[in-house]
Amino acid sequence: MQNCAGENGWPIEKLAEGGVAERLGDRWGRPAPLSHEALVALQASPGVYEVQDMDSGEVVYIGETRNLRQRLRAHLGRDWQCRPGFVYSVQAPTILPHQLKELENDLIGALYGRPETVARFQFGQDSLAYSE
Repeated sequence: MQNCAGENGWPIEKLAEGGVAERLGDRWGRPAPLSHEALVALQASPGVYEVQDMDSGEVVYIGETRNLRQRLRAHLGRDWQCRPGFVYSVQAPTILPHQLKELENDLIGALYGRPETVARFQFGQDSLAYSE
C-alpha cells in the first residue's frame, strides 16, 4: 500500500520485528555518550536518532533533523533523568523533510510495537504519565 509520499508503507509488525534498520537502509552504531566530545566527530548531516539511557538501554527520545550535530548538541542541556547516550543513522543530503519525518514515525511506531512502549520524553513529558 502506498502512502501519501508515494512510497510503500511498512506494517507496524514488520517495524517492531527489527524492520526499522531495513527501512533505513543503514546500520545503527553502538550508543555513544551524549557529550560534547562525542558530538565533535559527528557529521552535520540529515538523519534520525534515538537518545537512550546508557545504563538500561531504554529509548527515551526519538528525533529527526537536517543537522545531526547541531540537533544533538541542543539536547546536551536537557535533564534526561538518566545517563544519556545516542545512536543515529545518517541520511542522504537530498532527503526531503517529509521523508525524515516518516523515518522518525517509523522508529516511534517500531518502539510502540514492542510491548506498547512510548519513549519517555517523546511527547513533551515523562511517558510514565501515559502508562496506566
